[in-house]
Amino acid sequence: SGEDVEYGYSLNKINEDGTTTPISSENANQAFYGASIQKPVIALVALIAGEELSDAFLNRLILYTAGAGNGFREDRKTGEPKKLTGSNGANQILKEKYQASSKMRKAAKELAEGLGIKDAFKIIRGNNKQSAQAYSAFLAALENYENHPYLKNHSEAAEKIRSRIQLASPSTTKGRGSYEGKNLKDIVNEANKALQGDNKIAKVYGKGGYTPYKPKGTPLARNVSLVVELDNGEKFIFTMYVN
Repeated sequence: SGEDVEYGYSLNKINEDGTTTPISSENANQAFYGASIQKPVIALVALIAGEELSDAFLNRLILYTAGAGNGFREDRKTGEPKKLTGSNGANQILKEKYQASSKMRKAAKELAEGLGIKDAFKIIRGNNKQSAQAYSAFLAALENYENHPYLKNHSEAAEKIRSRIQLASPSTTKGRGSYEGKNLKDIVNEANKALQGDNKIAKVYGKGGYTPYKPKGTPLARNVSLVVELDNGEKFIFTMYVN
């Protein structure tokens, strides 16, 4: 359309304690609309707050496995409640829990403080907005949660989320995580042509989302947050939002 593309990105090195060291960024603290990328955040908040979420529920939410959700939203034409299924239904259930639970709201605040993020996780409150730097801090902490100053105290909850995100890697060709994995494989292969020895990419995994433009509907949004691990064990986090 010839219009300028609005974007923000953040590239950081992940330290052993799950904190990050900045490498490169642009508009990294600007909040953008995101699709699906927020789901691991609200799931972690729920688990920290003591909500019991089954493996099947977490798989449906994060891995998009089959199954109906029991969440509801208002139908735009009739105004009547409309049932949501699959991942979006599971996400709606958590949003409703968050609105009704002071424990979840407290957990979200403590998580934000623990990650050093100001006014974090607006996404939980329903507007699906986040900045590249804030989400990078979340995923990096999750990646090395055993050593992170805050998440090491919630290791069981952190592992339940991290294990599902890690499944999306270039080596995953079928089953869980294969959707994201197959889309990363060609990119990793191309990058490794220019990288040598211990600097070659061993793994890439993370979350992303895309929503097509619909008149008077959800705006076009692309977002991705990926952990890149080299053969030498070094890890990096790249997060980008494009509206």
